[in-house]
Amino acid sequence: MEEFQVYLELDRSQQHD
Repeated sequence: MEEFQVYLELDRSQQHD
């Protein structure tokens, strides 16, 4: 389930772009 958290963080980083 940890992978899911990383995926969410990545999604947020992309949106910040």
